Amino acid sequence: MCKGFTLLELLTVVIIIAILAAIAIPQFFKAAERARASEAVNLLGVIRSAQIRYYAEHAITTDNCSELDVDVPDLRYFDISTLNCLKQTSYGGTSGTNELANIQRNTFQNPGYGTYTLRIYENGEVKCDSSTGIKCPAGFK
Repeated sequence: MCKGFTLLELLTVVIIIAILAAIAIPQFFKAAERARASEAVNLLGVIRSAQIRYYAEHAITTDNCSELDVDVPDLRYFDISTLNCLKQTSYGGTSGTNELANIQRNTFQNPGYGTYTLRIYENGEVKCDSSTGIKCPAGFK
């Protein structure tokens, strides 16, 4: 009697591996993009803190990021030229919904995922805006 695997057994194993890969690969790319987005979230948090300090001194936030007391590093996954600081005449209040800064991830930097914008508000909330219909990274509203 010959020992070995039958064609049906091999086919079953290949199908199981294909199903697992079909589930795991998209999840991997979502997790990888969420990790890349954390680079911008960190920078936006620093900009938010600088905007709060600027507001304490001038009673207004600035739309010129170079006026803030932070050194903006080179980013690996986001284009620093898309960083926008926003001028707000009021700060605080009950809603905390004034947007202080945003940065965009462009398609040329991220051909597999698409363009989206991360925005930080005065209450520290980070939201994602994807006007092109591309899904934002998991974990962002």
